[in-house]
Amino acid sequence: MKFGIGWREEVLTEINQQVENIDVIEIMADQYMFDLRKKVEILKKFLPKKDIIFHCVSLSIGSSEIELDYLYELKRLVDIFDPLIISDHIGITRYKSYDTGIACPVSYNSKTLKIFEANIRKFQKIIGKPLLLENISCPLKMLDEEFSEAEFIAKLYQVTGVNILLDVTNLYINSKNHNFDYREWLEKIPISSVRQLHLAGGNEVEGKLWDSHCCAVAKDNWSVYEMAINLFSQIEFVIVERDNRYETFYESINDVFTARDILLKQR
Repeated sequence: MKFGIGWREEVLTEINQQVENIDVIEIMADQYMFDLRKKVEILKKFLPKKDIIFHCVSLSIGSSEIELDYLYELKRLVDIFDPLIISDHIGITRYKSYDTGIACPVSYNSKTLKIFEANIRKFQKIIGKPLLLENISCPLKMLDEEFSEAEFIAKLYQVTGVNILLDVTNLYINSKNHNFDYREWLEKIPISSVRQLHLAGGNEVEGKLWDSHCCAVAKDNWSVYEMAINLFSQIEFVIVERDNRYETFYESINDVFTARDILLKQR
């Protein structure tokens, strides 16, 4: 299992200082696409010589039509950096001409499964790299669905073979906000489906937890992480995410160490 950090230019010095303690770097691909292409040279200059994986936020795999322009631009970046895997979210960021900017939930039904299946085929044909899909945090509970979220993820894996990026923090947040048992959720996911984990720190606003990527991983999240690494047999990558409050970025580096230490104690 390889442990790493999400690459952010705001803390490139701090990341490079800890490079010997990091196995893999996760690049937010959208930050280097389209009109942001000039940033690629900065990335090529400062990126450590480590294994690379890509994380995307605008693939919108759940949209009725995946954008080919986005796929071809992503392919350009893939050809430059040759990531081991690419991930995005089980959700949509585009509806017709609207761009939400964040992953929004899809309806968990058979029709959506067929949309995912078609879009994953297009992705694989153009990109030619393994795709992982991540469970999202959702402030609203979906009603009158054909499947639960966990059932939908299991069927998605069974139908398409796409592996799962299990976001430990998102699962914990949803379990608390919507009052369900994350253990039961995890037990519905096929043990061979999860290939990567995400960890991040969140915060509480008016009694609700939010996946804000702003601080250290919360203590209770580590219990979910420990269960995941014992339950799923194919995990290859564990990434700690951070997107603000970079003045305490050392917390996220420490979380990488903690994640590795927990695994070592299980072996």
